[in-house]
Amino acid sequence: MKNNLKYIVVLMSLATLGLLIFQVLWVKDALSLNQQQFEREALTAIHKVSQKLEQDEMKKLAAQEIDFQENNMLFMPPPMPPDSMFFQPFFEGEKPRMGGRKKFPFKGRRRHKHHRQVLQLNIHDKDTQLVYKDTVFPDKCVDDQKVIRRTEVVTNLLRKMVFSSPEISQRIHPQALDSLLHIEMRKAGIDQPFEFAITDPSSGGLLVTQPHYDEQALRQTKLRAALFPNDLTGTLHFLLVYFPEQNTIIWKKTAYVFWSSLVLVGVVIAGFGVSVHTILKQKKLSEMKDDFINNMTHEFKTPVATISLACEALQDPDMVANLQIRQRYLHIISDENKRMSQQIEKVLQAARLDRDQWPVSSELIDAHELLREVIQNMNVQVQAADGQIESDLQATDYLINVDKMHFVSVLQNLLDNANKYSPSNPHIVVRTYNEQGTWVLQVSDNGIGMSTEAQKRIFDKFYRVPTGNLHNVKGFGLGLSYVRTIAQAYGAIIGVQSRLEKGSTFTIAWPLGSSKV
Repeated sequence: MKNNLKYIVVLMSLATLGLLIFQVLWVKDALSLNQQQFEREALTAIHKVSQKLEQDEMKKLAAQEIDFQENNMLFMPPPMPPDSMFFQPFFEGEKPRMGGRKKFPFKGRRRHKHHRQVLQLNIHDKDTQLVYKDTVFPDKCVDDQKVIRRTEVVTNLLRKMVFSSPEISQRIHPQALDSLLHIEMRKAGIDQPFEFAITDPSSGGLLVTQPHYDEQALRQTKLRAALFPNDLTGTLHFLLVYFPEQNTIIWKKTAYVFWSSLVLVGVVIAGFGVSVHTILKQKKLSEMKDDFINNMTHEFKTPVATISLACEALQDPDMVANLQIRQRYLHIISDENKRMSQQIEKVLQAARLDRDQWPVSSELIDAHELLREVIQNMNVQVQAADGQIESDLQATDYLINVDKMHFVSVLQNLLDNANKYSPSNPHIVVRTYNEQGTWVLQVSDNGIGMSTEAQKRIFDKFYRVPTGNLHNVKGFGLGLSYVRTIAQAYGAIIGVQSRLEKGSTFTIAWPLGSSKV
């Protein structure tokens, strides 16, 4: 039995340990996957912000270039061959005077087979300018002119993007960047506080940061994206993002995995513990039953042997002829028979208590009166062992509701137990007093006492305080179990205090006038 129990415990422990390791690895993998997913979503959002910044800058530059072309530049028509055009000068208003400070407009017309253009000649004493004042295109040349204008816009735009490299602080506004980051993070399903900064490769510092940020964490973060990566000149900057509560976010996403694993492992461990506890309990119960059978065999063997010897003696004619001897042997047979009947009744009574098949009645009794009767009857046995029973009945209220027969049995068991476990010169003290609406009974002895472990099990059925292989203490281990069952049935509370070699004290607090049955 012991070896089998050992193997069962070892195998179940290994299985539980394996399951625990598996669950730990499972949770670890779940954390890793959630972290990778979080970083992937955050990086996607950061790259979208980088692309958005570059697109917004291109749109801004394009709009500025178009406005500049429309407001400040005059588009030149494509060159025309000389043989296909002529110039027709004419004056408007006063003729020009050379050397003056006033501008005199001199206008002419240049004609072409596809278009007609009006030119203006500004004559000044220091400068002479020829400009195209107005051009009228036929429908066939409109599309070509649009292409030329758009080409010039794109060319100028690319020139600015390639050869101009303004400071990063001029290209990005912190509030706009913060707003873009919040928008993209929410789209990615990340609604958590974050810190951001832009690296300065030239100085190694951080630019465009928030008022409060963790510089070391930002430098070590994996969440980064290049800003304006299509620039051909200038220094490449990086956008850094750090989530202070990243671990909390990941743990929240993994919470269901963690708690489900914890519950599963807890259930398995609890089942393992209950199984081991049940096995150990059954083992102890088996040992107690074995002890009970041994004690019962010993208890029955003595009276059976005594009765057998008495019967053999009565079969002798000489013994039968002597009336006094015959009466003595018959008295021995009667006493031993009563003793066996009492032991059998205890066993049957314990079985009935287990099945709740014992009759329970209640009546108002005088506890002190019954206690004095039991003490008087027990005095004979105690005095035979050179002992004494001392009574100190201080209770003023001693009327309780209880079944008289069971109450007497409880008193007899307590006094008999105190007498049996006091090897020599037993000194038993019976004391009563009232406390908080109860009648309290205390039975103390100067016996062998009990250990702390024994006190926890003293009221268990079949349990007896170990006394080695000696059988000088009679009984089946049913007395105190019976006492506790009766006390609880009538609402009483029972307890014990004991020290090894110092004796024991049993205390029962019975409710006054209790009607509980």
